[in-house]
Amino acid sequence: MSGLSEPARRHRPDDVEVAVQILSSRLSNEIVRFLKDHPTSSSQEIVEATGSTRNAVAGQLKVLEDAGVVHGIPERGHRRGHSARYRVNHQALQVLLDAWLAYVTGGSPTTT
Repeated sequence: MSGLSEPARRHRPDDVEVAVQILSSRLSNEIVRFLKDHPTSSSQEIVEATGSTRNAVAGQLKVLEDAGVVHGIPERGHRRGHSARYRVNHQALQVLLDAWLAYVTGGSPTTT
């Protein structure tokens, strides 16, 4: 497996790197699944649903928000002491999944 080691990783497109980061995280997957069924949930509701710590959920929500897969309302930087409510951006998630699938199959991403 030496051809699939760390050096090959540097040649993946950024969207594929983000997709791999999200797909490889069990907590990210659980958060997205929970939000699919419970849109506009708070981070505390996500903590309770996943059984994870507040810090772990906050970290994964940041990754998901940075990727555009999850939106917090109000947006980060405008919360000023207000709790955010989160929802999934299905279109952004699909773009990342398509990019990942195209990468692993050698095809080209589909556009919607």
